[in-house]
Amino acid sequence: MKLVLLYGPPAVGKLTIAKELQKLTGFKLLHNHQISDLVMSIHQRGTPEAADLNHQIRLAVYKSAVDTQGIISTVLYRYDIKDQIHAAIRDYATFMDVFAIRLSCSREVLEQRVASPDRMGTQKISSVEKLRTVLASEDLLRALPDDIIPSLHLDTTSMQPYEAANSIKDYIS
Repeated sequence: MKLVLLYGPPAVGKLTIAKELQKLTGFKLLHNHQISDLVMSIHQRGTPEAADLNHQIRLAVYKSAVDTQGIISTVLYRYDIKDQIHAAIRDYATFMDVFAIRLSCSREVLEQRVASPDRMGTQKISSVEKLRTVLASEDLLRALPDDIIPSLHLDTTSMQPYEAANSIKDYIS
């Protein structure tokens, strides 16, 4: 089974690209807020307890889907809890082929996208002010280290979601 981890800052296009990739591959989709919203109802965001519960839920879901062709999952790479994230990726790699895809774009485009109507009514960051606060206080722009897992890097500033999805499909094939 393949696991495609799409990571990057809020509003970079993780879920939009994941949906396009799902159309191309038929892989199952598990997006970050399906898990993080549940976890944040119990633990404070960014705590080791939240990261551990998030990992345990993902691990259970991934293991239950081991007979599927693949899963696309969206995540944030929070450098402040990098050790837990690195350990989680190593766990996943024991029973799946893991592909990391780092998405980035200009801050100007992030700020335009964050106020998109499809983000409203969710627990996603949906204001420029909140985005700026989070980006200033949390290190969400780093790449996963290559010794943990190499990442394909895609700049989505001017890339259409279907173009990114096609690049990812080629990368994981």
